[in-house]
Parts: sequence; structure tokens; C-alpha cells
Amino acid sequence: MHIFIHLLNDFSGSPRTLDEKIGCYSQLGGDCYVITGGSSGFIHTENLKHKIIPYEKHSNRAIWAMRLFIWHVRTFLFVLRLTKRSDIVHCNTLLTAPHLLAARLKGAKTVCHIHETMVSQALHRRILSTFVRLWAGKLVYVSAYVEIALGPQFSKLPYCITYPCIDQPMLANAMAQVSAVEEARSFTVGLICSLILLKGYVEFIRLAAMCPEFRFILVINGPSEAFYDKIPATDVPGNLVVHFSVKDVSEILADTDVLLSLSKREGCVETFGRTLIEAMAFGVPVIAPDVGAPKEFIENGRNGYLVNEADLRHIAELLRSMHNDPAHYARMSAAARETSTHFTPAVLLDAVRAEMQFVLS
Repeated sequence: MHIFIHLLNDFSGSPRTLDEKIGCYSQLGGDCYVITGGSSGFIHTENLKHKIIPYEKHSNRAIWAMRLFIWHVRTFLFVLRLTKRSDIVHCNTLLTAPHLLAARLKGAKTVCHIHETMVSQALHRRILSTFVRLWAGKLVYVSAYVEIALGPQFSKLPYCITYPCIDQPMLANAMAQVSAVEEARSFTVGLICSLILLKGYVEFIRLAAMCPEFRFILVINGPSEAFYDKIPATDVPGNLVVHFSVKDVSEILADTDVLLSLSKREGCVETFGRTLIEAMAFGVPVIAPDVGAPKEFIENGRNGYLVNEADLRHIAELLRSMHNDPAHYARMSAAARETSTHFTPAVLLDAVRAEMQFVLS
């Protein structure tokens, strides 16, 4: 049996990627079981054999640490009860690494799926990395960038890289958009991000003010109250529309000509960039920082641009050049669609087939 462990089942990238992988493992004949901290996120526990061990974040650091410790203790004990020697235990993200030890105590094979390159607290990061070095049998990285960033400290462990994919409903919406008749509208620039300052939404607002001739769409994964606590409504320029907690961004992407990522390299380097790939499926060229995983699929001037995210003047110049050269923009749009074909569910299924063979070997 494949036992997957994930801490926080929310609407972020790592549980979404895990849910897709579990679907592929099941489709390929794997007997799957998932242990997670809740049932309201991307991991569809109702379709799986599963155990919910409740966990919630808390703004108070001491309470958060206690909740996390309790979750780890309960999960560790449950893994000891559940696991057999014939099982393979998959710990999803570094945060679940302590349970590699529980699996090894039962003689099971262990795999750590690594999505992140940073854990906020240095001591916590060192402890988690130690569990991986000592008790992981194999590693699965979410991108080559993550492998390059962390590989040196885990150099003795065999690994593979399995990229996430565009989910089927999103892909269907993108394919429908190919044949849709576009309505005349202003050149539209988008940013989709969480309510974290390192994601660059403040800079996006400044960029909108610098380019009054364009239309800007900002999608914040969070409540409007929290956003306007940070950004007064009077600071939002008239050419910028803000949306909040959009569950399906297909309509946003279909209404966008260029999608940006402005994540700040000082503390928020993208380890994959799923939204960028989804935008490409809609024929939307992308502009992203020239660091991290986006370098693995963005070809400068072909399907997008790699930039210094702090150089808003340069980004504004690129937007104007794309708008003023429709023929070049059309070529970039076609190249973006072609790039997205390397990240489809069919491609993921083949990749997971190879991953299964790797973890079973």
C-alpha cells in the first residue's frame, strides 16, 4: 500500500499536486491511503481510504507550535499502527519528514516529496532536513530548481523529478478558449497571488499606475478586508480591478493578455509556477523573475520574458512592446500554448508511472 502523509489540506499548491499524484497512482493500480490534517482542501479524501488527524494554523506562535507538535505525535503513533513492512510511506513536503522514522521503524520503504526550498525557522529546517537525510529512502522533487537548491545536502539519496500538471477542467477550459471568438477589450495584464507581501502585489499596483493605457486584473487568494487593511482603496488606480478568493481562475486567464509573477527573490522564489503554466494553456505569455523554476519553461522572448521583478520600468517597456507588435505577440501566444502541452494530465500520468517504478525499485 502507498501511504501518503500531508499536513495542511488547504487550497495551496502542494496538496493540489499530491491529489493529482494520488489519482495517477490509483489509476495505475496503486492501493492508496492518505493521512492529512483536514478535509476541506484540494486533497479529495472522500474518494480515498484516509485518516483525518485535525490540524489548524494559529496566529500565536506558541499555540501554533503546540498544535503542530500534537499533530506530529498523533500522526507518528498512527503511522506506527497502520504501516506494514510491504508498504511505501510517502511524506509530502519537508514538514512531514518526522514520519519517515515511524515508517522505517516498521521496515517500510520511505519517500519524501519535496516542494519547498525554505522553512521559515532555521532550527526547524535543520531538524526536518536531518530526518530526510537519515530516514528517507528516496526523494521526489517538484522541479529541477528544488533539486539543485537542496540536492547537495541530500546528495547520497536517489531521486527523480516529477513536475505538476494543468488539471483536466482547467485544460478543457483552455481548449475551449482556442475556438472562442474574442471580444474587443483593452490589453489586459494579470497577477494571481496570495496575500503575502513577498508575492509582489504592491509592486503590481505601482505598475498599473505606471501603465494607465492598459487594464490590470489582480486576483488575491484571501479576503477583501485583509487586503484593504494593507492597501487603502484610494491607492488602487482606476485601471486596476481586484478580485478575491477566486476558486476557478479560468475566466480570469481567458480575460488576460499577459500574466505576471512578481515574487521577490529575497524570500519567495517559485519552486514551480503552476499558474504560469495554466496561463500558457490559454495562450497567455508570461513575465516572471529570472530565478527559480520558471527558468525551466520560460524562454525569453519566445513564450514570455524572464526579468528582475524589481525593475518595474523594464516590465512596463516589455508590456508596451508586446502590445505594439501584434505579430510578435501572436507568435508568443502560440509558443505559450505549445509549452503547456508538456504539462498535461497525460504527461503527468507517464511521469508518475516512471515515479512508481522508481520508488518500488
